[in-house]
Amino acid sequence: MSTQNSLKQYNNLLGAGNTANNFNRNHEATSVNRPGGLYMRGNTSFQPIFGNYYSKDPITNFGSTSSSSSTGETIATIFSCLTGAVGLVGAAAGVASIFQNNKQEKNVQNGGFTRKETKEIKRNSENAEDVNDALDSTMATAKGYDETSSVENMQKTAETLMKAINIANTQKNDAINKANTAANNIKTLTNNRKTEQTTNDALKTEKSNLTTQISDLENLIKDPNTSDAEKTKYREQVTKLKKQLSETEKKIKESDKKLAEFDKQIATQEQIKKNNETVANTLETKITEANRLAEELNRKINQKEGES
Repeated sequence: MSTQNSLKQYNNLLGAGNTANNFNRNHEATSVNRPGGLYMRGNTSFQPIFGNYYSKDPITNFGSTSSSSSTGETIATIFSCLTGAVGLVGAAAGVASIFQNNKQEKNVQNGGFTRKETKEIKRNSENAEDVNDALDSTMATAKGYDETSSVENMQKTAETLMKAINIANTQKNDAINKANTAANNIKTLTNNRKTEQTTNDALKTEKSNLTTQISDLENLIKDPNTSDAEKTKYREQVTKLKKQLSETEKKIKESDKKLAEFDKQIATQEQIKKNNETVANTLETKITEANRLAEELNRKINQKEGES
């Protein structure tokens, strides 16, 4: 099951009018006027979004906490300042420079991974943020019930909680499967790297031998006791050996590149494995707590029904 499917399930199960949970919260939002996520928290329900993207995140206001300042307006202001100072061409160069200066910092923040590797990691890592938020919200509601709470509200929360637990269990299993896939990829890549390393070692040994042979022949050529005929023969041998050495050095460079690529691929898969293991472990802990709360809530419901 993908995260997208999970979100759709949340949209279906956490509908309007369910007063037994606190998912239906009214959030202040700003419109960025671009395609957005699958849904948003509206005033009374989760609503699908296919037009504007709504967010209360201050980052959409570039450091401002006021909802009156939109991203588009802020960017326009920044660009206007740049063009006013250095002209259109200079502004474009200035913007390019800003992103270029941030590239290295972002690369460090991403663990040294390139943009391509970061995308691969993200694509193959489960994102449990929405699942965790849903569980936390319903669990908080379940904890808030007491002897004065209505059976109807507790029953709705119990139903919502069990559905959220099922979704979390599915995503946990998906994370485990992705972690196992990454582990298998690491094993294959590691074996392939060992094979390439053997080739690389052999090439470097060959280079060393060729270098020694060339040096020995050049010393013989310099030896005053060596005849002209022998010097001619040695020079021909040196020419052949140097050509062979050049070809070997090219092969070593190619092999070094392959080893470096294997290292990158292994590091990428290790990060994917780590991410999914973290998600699986986090969800397992949350699911255990949610199951405990579900049992406790059912006891409260049974007790309440027995009193009526």
